Amino acid sequence: MLSGATDGVWADTDGSGASGAFPILDFSGVAPDSYTFTYTLSADAPCNNAVYTTTVLVENCACPSVATQAPTAALCNSGGSIDLSTLQITAENGTWVVTDAVGNAIALDGTVLDATDLAAGNYTATFTLNTAPPAGCPAASVQTITVSNAVEAGNAPHRAIAMMPQ
Repeated sequence: MLSGATDGVWADTDGSGASGAFPILDFSGVAPDSYTFTYTLSADAPCNNAVYTTTVLVENCACPSVATQAPTAALCNSGGSIDLSTLQITAENGTWVVTDAVGNAIALDGTVLDATDLAAGNYTATFTLNTAPPAGCPAASVQTITVSNAVEAGNAPHRAIAMMPQ
């Protein structure tokens, strides 16, 4: 918390197992994963409480990072694209592969996925390390990319208008 009200209540939403007292926690021994924490500020009725969430990524320091993040928005199939390297948190070298719902590979231009003319739906983007990690360490990270149909205004039905002379 850098500024603002400090009288809120922290909660370990995912039950990470971190020890200590909020906001200072020790993640020693906590399994590598992403954990969500919430900070709630109480409001007087009829106002709603203010709830803020943050994610803490716990990694095994003996393992190379494969950390990636989810895209912030869906892509439109009428011209949307995303450079998958913008999803990488890790500085490790790796390769991206994108597949559709049945496992068919989608062509990339380097690390750019062009959603033009793709069917609407969810696609799996997998980042895999170029160098195999030590035993017990993850070699890949997976994110879901959603492609949406372009919005169409459609066609209004034709209507005949009768003009009456005055």
